[in-house]
Amino acid sequence: MIYELDGVRPDVGEGVWIAPGAHVIGHVILGAGAGIWFGAVLRGDNEWIELGERSQIQDNATLHTDPGFPLVIGSNCVIGHKVVLHGCTIGDNSLIGM
Repeated sequence: MIYELDGVRPDVGEGVWIAPGAHVIGHVILGAGAGIWFGAVLRGDNEWIELGERSQIQDNATLHTDPGFPLVIGSNCVIGHKVVLHGCTIGDNSLIGM
């Protein structure tokens, strides 16, 4: 599900897949070919979240920010099941969790 928050709607790139039950909220930028899996939450309320091309957010992961701390994930990354990321930067070709 895609939600606008405070007048800001997620920017969804070409070929992005968002599973039923996933939530993408506010200032979130999803690169082309990215995937957001079941139960994942990307909450861009305090700062932006940027997900690079072809990166995958797996089931029940939570991505969030704090004022002054955006969350940026490079291209070709996998964020594993139930991972929590909060206001950080992840480089290209990274595997987090699992």
